[in-house]
Amino acid sequence: MEPNTTLNQAWCVIRVFLEDKYSFTGIKKISGRAGIDITEFSHLVQKSVGGNTKGQLMTALDGTIKLLSPDEKFKVLTRFAEIIYEENEIRSSTLDEDLERLGWKLTERKLVPINLFDISELEVLPEAASKDLVKAASKLRDGDLDGALTSACAAVDSAVNEIYQENQITRQANHGFQSCYGTALNARGTLVNFRQELIELGWNERDANRLVDNLRGSLNQGAYVMQTLRSRMSDAHGSKKVFEPLVFDSIKWASLILRMLK
Repeated sequence: MEPNTTLNQAWCVIRVFLEDKYSFTGIKKISGRAGIDITEFSHLVQKSVGGNTKGQLMTALDGTIKLLSPDEKFKVLTRFAEIIYEENEIRSSTLDEDLERLGWKLTERKLVPINLFDISELEVLPEAASKDLVKAASKLRDGDLDGALTSACAAVDSAVNEIYQENQITRQANHGFQSCYGTALNARGTLVNFRQELIELGWNERDANRLVDNLRGSLNQGAYVMQTLRSRMSDAHGSKKVFEPLVFDSIKWASLILRMLK
C-alpha cells in the first residue's frame, strides 16, 4: 500500500474523532497546534443563525490535508494524535485502537510505527530504557537521525548502568559503548543460560556453543555499528539520508540488545 494511502486512511480516523469529540472552536485550536494554517479558515465562523457547521469546517480541513506532501502530512497527523492523547487519555482510547489497526501505536504519549519494534517489550524494560527507545522511534519518525541514534544508545546505556550498579561493576573510563554492553551481557548471564537451555533440549555442546558464539558476535557487531554511528553522525552533513536505514536498524538492534539484558 502506498504511504500516502495509509496516511489518508489515518486522517479519516482522526477526522471522525475530531468531528465527534471536539467543538467547532476546539477543532480550529487543535488544528493550529498540529501545524495547520488556520488563517485559511478565518472565514468559517459558527453562529446561531447563518453560520458554518462543523461539517463545513472538516471539509475545508480535508482540502488542506490533501495538499500536504506525504512527509508534511505524516508530521501533521501524528501531531493531531499526540495532542488528543495529551489532552485526555480516556478520550483517545478509541483513536488509539483505530490507529493501531493502521500500523501505528500511541505509547509514552508518542505515535510510533508498530513495525519498528515490539511495543509489548517496553513493559518489561527498565523505565528509562523504555522512554528512550520510544523517544528514538519518534525522533526517527520526525527525521532527526542524530537524536534517534542518541536516544537508542541512551536506552542501552541506561540498562547497562542498571546492571553495573546491581553487580557493583566499576565502569572503566577507556571502555566504550560496545565494551560496556559486552560486560553487562556477561554479568546478566543471558547467553550462558541460553546455551544451557539448548543443551537441555537435546543440542550437543558443539552446536550450542557455535550458535551462542554467533549470537554474541551479532550483538557485538550491532553494538559496534551503534557506537560508530553515534561518534560519526555529525560528519554526515548533507548526506544524512545515506545513514537513515542504519539508524532504523540501530533502533531494532537496541530493542534486541535490551531484550538480551532483561
